[in-house]
Amino acid sequence: MRVHAFHLVLGLLLAGLCAAPSAHALNIPGVGEKTKKERRRKEAKTEEAAPAEAKTEVTAPAETKKEEAAAEEAPAAAPAGEVQKTEVTITKEAFEAYKDVKKGTFVEYAYPAMPNSKMRYECVEKTADSITILSTTDMAGTVQKGEAKYVVKDESAKVEAAGRSFDCTVSETKVGGVSSGKTYYSKQVPALMGGLVKTEDAGGKPSMVLTSYGE
Repeated sequence: MRVHAFHLVLGLLLAGLCAAPSAHALNIPGVGEKTKKERRRKEAKTEEAAPAEAKTEVTAPAETKKEEAAAEEAPAAAPAGEVQKTEVTITKEAFEAYKDVKKGTFVEYAYPAMPNSKMRYECVEKTADSITILSTTDMAGTVQKGEAKYVVKDESAKVEAAGRSFDCTVSETKVGGVSSGKTYYSKQVPALMGGLVKTEDAGGKPSMVLTSYGE
């Protein structure tokens, strides 16, 4: 029996800020009119450059709108204290793994290396073609909850990878009601990764593809 899971990778972005040292003008006695004129010319150029800087600031709202649009397209994370809800489509065969599970069935684990920390999985709802599992992780008082609903949907597709065509079953994951991508599995591929052939992002672009396999 195969039970499939999504692996999400989070990237950390580092930004550094550095301030340039200020330049100080020296007022040296004995300089002629030429030096004073050069100083006036520099001041005039600085005043002329000021409007250009102001124009640069005007473009900021446009960039802000792009960022806001991108944020609206991406699935929003659940606010602190709320349950993050995920829905995953699975095959009838995969659903058979839960045949003996009923509402209220749970498992709980402790972390010996981390005192006062534990993890609990509990079935909170089950129907003829779906099961909802609530996960609660308590790390020394910091509690996080997630609710995963597995729904039977026997979707299939032909996928080209590793120089051949595969008959695949399709699993789609939705976070907060918004699709975050699809995963394609095939029994023609060794089960080391559950028969994984390809994963796609929310826009349908491949994020991981099988390139070769063997025995």
